[in-house]
Amino acid sequence: MSRIADEVEAEQLTYGYTALTSVQGVVAARDADPQDLRLALTFVTDALGAALRIATSRGARLPAANYDEPADSNDGDEPDFESEAFR
Repeated sequence: MSRIADEVEAEQLTYGYTALTSVQGVVAARDADPQDLRLALTFVTDALGAALRIATSRGARLPAANYDEPADSNDGDEPDFESEAFR
């Protein structure tokens, strides 16, 4: 099931990149007519909807953040922005 979800997400992201590239061309065209712009906006709206579904789905699978945990308890998985390397 997870593999299928990953494949669907990959297809949705590909669709989003395609939409972005196509719409950038329409928006950049000075002679784009209202029908072209409407179609471009529909394309981007669909792609944004897919991206939001991906984000919502991934967010539902992530563990909840523990904001009560002390900030200095870095388990090594995240960069330690307080270390000398980041100063």
